[in-house]
Amino acid sequence: MKNIFLLNMWKSTFIVLAWVFSVILHNIINGLFAVKEWVFFIIAVIIIPAYVFASLIYTGYRMAKKKMKNRGRRKESSPEAKDD
Repeated sequence: MKNIFLLNMWKSTFIVLAWVFSVILHNIINGLFAVKEWVFFIIAVIIIPAYVFASLIYTGYRMAKKKMKNRGRRKESSPEAKDD
């Protein structure tokens, strides 16, 4: 649960498939039953894009944080940083 917004290849594939599935289900239900179906429409148009946006921001933040942390370690272990 800690990394629910951290994107990886598996999660990205699942998001795309969930979006396609929601669009297809919306169109099938709308076409077969001639009713205004809104659940899958809301999932495909609002929920999934909002999740992707939040996940991209969080993943970028985590990558930047990790890069800054590694950059600090490199400076500490360099010979110029040591005071002999």
